[in-house]
Order: sequence, then C-alpha cells, then structure tokens
Amino acid sequence: MRHLIVLITLVSFSDLGHARDMEPLKLFHRCFAQISQASPFSLSNYDAIKNRINSRGDAVDECIQILEGVRFDQNTRQLPAPLDSTSVSIIRTFHQLHHSWFSDTELTPAFNNFVANQTRNFYDTSAPALYYTNALFGREPINSLWSSSESLRARRTEGQVQEAMFFAGQTQSRDRTKFIFGDQTPFAERGDLIGVFDSGPLALDYYLKEDRFNDQRRNGNIAVERNFSFGAFGTTTYLLTTVDEPDSFVSNGAQNLPRRWAKRVFNDLLCRSLPVVRTEDVTQYVVQIDQSPEFRKTVSCNQCHASMDRIASTMRHFRYLRLHDNNATSPPGGYFMRYAAPNLESEPEDNIGWTNTADSNFWRRPPKGIFYFRDYKGVLHDQVLSGPQDIAGILTNMDDPYLCVAKRYYQYFTGVDVTISDPGVTVRGPAAQSAHYNNVVTLGQQLRQDTGQSVIKLIENILRLDVYQKVKLGEDDG
Repeated sequence: MRHLIVLITLVSFSDLGHARDMEPLKLFHRCFAQISQASPFSLSNYDAIKNRINSRGDAVDECIQILEGVRFDQNTRQLPAPLDSTSVSIIRTFHQLHHSWFSDTELTPAFNNFVANQTRNFYDTSAPALYYTNALFGREPINSLWSSSESLRARRTEGQVQEAMFFAGQTQSRDRTKFIFGDQTPFAERGDLIGVFDSGPLALDYYLKEDRFNDQRRNGNIAVERNFSFGAFGTTTYLLTTVDEPDSFVSNGAQNLPRRWAKRVFNDLLCRSLPVVRTEDVTQYVVQIDQSPEFRKTVSCNQCHASMDRIASTMRHFRYLRLHDNNATSPPGGYFMRYAAPNLESEPEDNIGWTNTADSNFWRRPPKGIFYFRDYKGVLHDQVLSGPQDIAGILTNMDDPYLCVAKRYYQYFTGVDVTISDPGVTVRGPAAQSAHYNNVVTLGQQLRQDTGQSVIKLIENILRLDVYQKVKLGEDDG
C-alpha cells in the first residue's frame, strides 16, 4: 500500500507547468483523490460540488467538508450506520498511510515463523497506526498519539470472523475453542476499518494441554493487551513489531537492551535517525573497563548508545513469552509479552538507564532512564525518566513531535520530504528547500498551539499553502 499511494499521487499530479496555480475544480480533483484514492466522479453530489466551486472558487473548502463528514460516533467510536463507500474509502486511505509511517509493519522476524502465524490471529499489526487514525476521525488531539493510555484495537466490517487459519499443519476454520484462551480468545477483527475500541489492560488465563477443557488445567495468566501510557509506542503490538530479540532475551543494562524499540521511537515519533546528540555531548560517557561492552569505549559509538540505550531501559522489564509447545495436536497460541514487576533497588544515579558492565538483575529494577536528545533548535534535553510515560510528558511540551506529524502529512500532500534535525549538524539545502522546511516548522507549531490539536485543521492548513495549489505539486514561487 505504501507504493500504491505514491503511484496514484504521481500519476494524478504529473502536469509539469511552471509555478502556475491549478484551476479550482482540478484542485478539488487532486485533493479528493489524495484523501480517498477514488475518482470524484463517484460522488453522488459531484455536480453540486462542481457548481459551488465554479461559483465560489474554494476547492479546499469543499474537500475539507468531505473530510469533516467522516467521523467516528462519540459513543460507539465507529462510523454510524449505514456505511457509505466514500467514508470507508477515506478511512482506509488514511489508515494505510498512517501505517506506512511506522518503520516496522510486521511482527519481528526474530519469531519462529510457525508461531508468528498463530500470533497474527490475535494482533492486527496496523494497531499502532490507529492512534493517528483515531486522532483524525475520532477528533482526538494529536498528542494522544504518544500520550494515550488506551489499548486501541480495530473495529472492522467483518468482525471476529471464523476465517481460515493455520493450525496443526493445515488450514482450517478459525475457532476460539481450539486456542489456548478458549472461549475468551480475542481474535483481531478483519475487513475494512470502521472504528476503534479500547480493550483496556486485557489479561487472560491460558491452557496449553490438548485436554484442557476436560480438567480445566490452568497454566497461567498473560497480559494480551497493555499500554505503558505512551500512546502507540507503549502498546503490546508496537513491542511485538519492534523488539527484535530471541525468546530468552532479558535486559542487563549493558549488552542487552530493547534497542530496536528505542531506535524506532526516535524515528517513528520524532522523524529522527540516530545519533540525536553531538559528539561533545557523550565524551563523559566513555569508559575503559575490561568487562564493559566495546561500544562504551568509543565516542562515536556512544553518540548513538547514550540516547538509545537510556530510553530503552524504560522497557527493561518486558520478556517474550512463547505460548506453544510445538505439539501439532496442542492448542495454538503465539508470542506475547510478560512484564516483571520491579522488586529491587535502582542502579546508582550516575548509571541511570545503563550500566558500565552487565547487571543480571537490571530487568528487575525500576524502569528508570534518561531522555537525551537535541531538538530541532539544537537544545540538549537531558531528563530523568521513571518509565516510558515520562517520555510522553516531555514530548507534549516540545515542538519536535508536532513537527514530525506535520512533516508526514506535508510529504503526503505535496510530495516534498523535509529533514528535521539538530541545526548544529545539518547543512540546509537551497532556498526552495528552506521554504519547505519553514512551512513544516510553522505547521507543526500551529498544530501544537491549536486548542484541539486538530489533524483536520493541519491538513486544511497544508491544502491552503501556495505550494499545494500549484499545477506542479510541491513547486514554490521562490
């Protein structure tokens, strides 16, 4: 789908006129195609829209009205019945777009493929994108993307269907009673997305033996869904797609930490690649201890690890739990997350979030960390974290995550990809690129300052820019 969106955009907007404004009706066609991946001629009221545009010339207003008409009901949190195809198409378009903004869109390849296939019965890997989609169609403020404590799951047209699944070496009907959770099995819904719901912290008993329903032998209880109050990035599904570690993995503060999760947080939430600090910010962290990891002994390696490792430590207490005993006749399960409640003291203050040498009890200590980051203005943030929820609190009061959201939508609607980074290490390109950068900064700041932090308002602000309304998309008069 990532490639399909780009292809349709390029095909639809290939008129290469020089810095000319697009005719209002053609501008509406462009906008509607982008928000729906459909032809405007499919609209039942197209003639009325055309007449209004020819009369008033405000194509953006017509397009935004269509977008504003697509909304999850405040009580049910889904599209009201009867469903109309245009609304479903618009939600599908944006949800697929939002999903493409995440670095990892499938379960981690570290999983055994057989068990991973079973896991997909429980988890919709596009679930992290629901926080974007709910902000747009549920009219939630965009900071819910990283600050929500909800465990959002998709409400889809086909529901929890009894569809084909892989079980016992063959394809057969998907049936709750065959699974380790029995009748409580929470299948991921299938079909077109029409809403969301909060499953809340969902913990279920599981039974691993084939005859479990005869003697009710309970093997344990597992948190199928949980959110660490870090929006999309604190969900079980985000962890299952980003923590690329084996079943036996435990954090030890040195060699072993969920680094891929931390790296993805910087990229997916802040549009930044490591390193996110300067070399002079990490010289004090170089250690020359024989038992220390090699990366702690050089400045160049510490430039990434000083940021990555110390937010990864806020997720130190998770471990994978593989619930399947490899017996073809046993009930199918999958990969899940288990969490160790801290029961030991923290590491010393001068080693918060990482240790000079491996600590076998690191994963049992409180999930402290450090947010170490230079923002787009070059300001160094060096803040203690008591858990991933503290990252959310810090980011809400910074421009950077709002700039990242603005950058994503700006690129989709204009085709221009803007780089956000520490100005101390970035050389800006030509004047036209600087103009696009300034647009994104202004859009991000407006989004943060907007009372409702409305995504629809952000989109409207993009559509009203001169750069969007040129015949050659993304071209600037400068």
